[in-house]
Amino acid sequence: MKVIIIGGFLGSGKTTTLLNLGKHLRESGHRIAIIVNEIGEIGVDGDTLSNSGIETKELTNGCICCTLKIDMEYTLRTLATEFKPDVVIIEPTGIAFPRQIKEDLALMDVPDMSFAPIVNLVDANRFNTEIEQIPKFIMTQLEDAEILGINKIDMANKDQIKDVKAFLKQINPEAIIHEFSAKNNDQQFQKLRYLLAGDSRECHIFEKINSIEMSEVSTYSAEYTVLSQNLGSDIAATISKISLKI
Repeated sequence: MKVIIIGGFLGSGKTTTLLNLGKHLRESGHRIAIIVNEIGEIGVDGDTLSNSGIETKELTNGCICCTLKIDMEYTLRTLATEFKPDVVIIEPTGIAFPRQIKEDLALMDVPDMSFAPIVNLVDANRFNTEIEQIPKFIMTQLEDAEILGINKIDMANKDQIKDVKAFLKQINPEAIIHEFSAKNNDQQFQKLRYLLAGDSRECHIFEKINSIEMSEVSTYSAEYTVLSQNLGSDIAATISKISLKI
C-alpha cells in the first residue's frame, strides 16, 4: 500500500489534484483510496468516486497531525484490511506539514505501507501574496517537499510562473518542480503520476512544530440556542453581536 501525501496551503488546489490523480490511477488498474482531512474547494463526491471504484474517507473534526492521529491510524488499518488499496492518497488540512504527517504515519507500523515523494502545491496566481503574509509557515511546507507543484498555471501569466519557479528553486533546490493545471487535467498534469512512482526520501524530524500556531489560521465555531417565544428582532441582533465577540 503506497501512500501519497498532497500538501499545500489553503486554496492551492489539493482537492482537484487528488480527485483527478485518483481517477487516472484507477483507470490504470490500481485500487485507490482517498483520505481527506479538509473539505476542499469542490468537495469530495464520495458517491461518484465509490461508483468508480475509489474508496473515500473524510476526517473533518480536527487535524490528522494532532487531534486525529488515532482516527487516522484506525482509518488506514481498516482500509488495508477491508479494501486493500494499492494506493492511498491523503489530503491533509492546508495548515499542516506533510513531512510531519509522513513521520507520524511511519510510526504507526501499518503493514506493507510505503511512501511516494511528498507533494506540496502552490497557487501560481496567489503565491507572492501568501508568502508575504505567512512566510515562515509556507517556507516550512516548501522545504519539506520532494515535489513542488506549481498549480493553476492557467490562471497566472508567464512572468508570475517564472518568478514562482525561481523562488522555489532557491528555497528547495533538491525538489522536483512541476507546473500544471489540475483543473485542465491535461498531459502536463498526468505527468505528475509518473513523478509519484518513486519513493520518498528518508528524513526524520526531531523537533515537532505546531503547524496550526505557525500558520496563524484557525477557525472556531459555537452553537447557541435561545429559548424564547417573544424574542424581538432588536434583541436577537444584539445577542448575535455579543456571540460574535466571544
